[in-house]
Amino acid sequence: MNTEITTYIGYSASLFIVLSFILK
Repeated sequence: MNTEITTYIGYSASLFIVLSFILK
């Protein structure tokens, strides 16, 4: 597994959670 891909997924997930929390 590529570390870059894992980091990108983790970053996207964190950003998505933050946006969802703010929009709510």
